[in-house]
Amino acid sequence: MAATDAFRKQHEELLVIAGRLTKLLDPVRLAADAASARIQLSDLAGKLKVHLAMEDKGLYPRMIGDTDSSVRDVAKRFVDEMGGIATVFTEYMDRWRSTGAIQQSPQQFVKETRDLVGALASRIDRENTQLYPLLDRRG
Repeated sequence: MAATDAFRKQHEELLVIAGRLTKLLDPVRLAADAASARIQLSDLAGKLKVHLAMEDKGLYPRMIGDTDSSVRDVAKRFVDEMGGIATVFTEYMDRWRSTGAIQQSPQQFVKETRDLVGALASRIDRENTQLYPLLDRRG
């Protein structure tokens, strides 16, 4: 069992939820009823919050404390980038806190959600291909 298996499983779950949310991104449907999208968004936020907490409390401290400077450097770069992503996600969630907010600006919600899902998918890909292999090799 690799050291990052739990993180990779969480990534899969996040991408599944993001996919369900993406399927709901029709401005006309959202203007009429945004409840399903808001539910998926809540699920995404909950899973992401747990995932980030696990990374912040376990994964990144372990990697930043590694004796290998390349592992430390990559981990520090990811931590620095994550702060910006976390802030953007918090602001996004504040804007789309309710179904009413989504229904009032469905086109903006669609645009921002597509941007967010794209950024999340990119981040997951980079962690899976650049960050996690370093930790798995270290054991």
